[in-house]
Amino acid sequence: MKRILTTLSQKWPEYILEILVITIGILGAFALNNWNENRKDRDRQSIYLNQVNTNLQDDLVQLESLLKQCDDIIAITGKMIEGYKSQTMDMTFATTNSGSLAVEKNFNNHRSGIDALLNSGSLDLLPDEVSLVLQQYYELSEDVMKRESLSNQYIRDFFEPHMFEEYTAAIRQVDAFSIREMYRNDTRAPFLINKEKFLGDEKMEIHIVIRNVQSKIEFSMYQRLIALNKKLQKQIQLKLELK
Repeated sequence: MKRILTTLSQKWPEYILEILVITIGILGAFALNNWNENRKDRDRQSIYLNQVNTNLQDDLVQLESLLKQCDDIIAITGKMIEGYKSQTMDMTFATTNSGSLAVEKNFNNHRSGIDALLNSGSLDLLPDEVSLVLQQYYELSEDVMKRESLSNQYIRDFFEPHMFEEYTAAIRQVDAFSIREMYRNDTRAPFLINKEKFLGDEKMEIHIVIRNVQSKIEFSMYQRLIALNKKLQKQIQLKLELK
């Protein structure tokens, strides 16, 4: 025991230095491994962020078009409602625009980025603020599509059948799906909806009011979704620029 203590007393600096070298080597290996893993995570995060951002850009094109469509329907139905109230409907306007109220709206959100994150269990790779807004965005997207589905079902079950049954001839003047272009060389005289019939059609008036309300609800939802979309794109762009 005395010999061991003597040896330790003589060589303790060497032992301490050796222990330090081993400790530093182990800590360095851990640090290098952590740095490598963090780099891989950053690379994967960039891939996912770029994919999500591309999806958002594609969505925004759709949403702005749908918002414009809603705005047009609100304006058309608003003018028709005023016409019913005053009983002085502009029949050229009514004839040209009634059929366009049967055009359905369908938002098809792009999900490849969020689905890749969810399927790989990598949602935690995203910054918390991005992840939170991203979940809000896709939750609202689902609500928007459910709302559209209700409106489209109403169009198919009620508005469209009534429009086609009572005012079929007016359809050829609708500027949707190039219908007006189909009848461009029509030799028949321009057709206008009968004013008295249209103004006395209480069912049609109700349909127009309902389409106005539906479009206002959808307009508000599209606006909120567009705001979230732009907020997300800005957040993602900032994160990508910091890398």
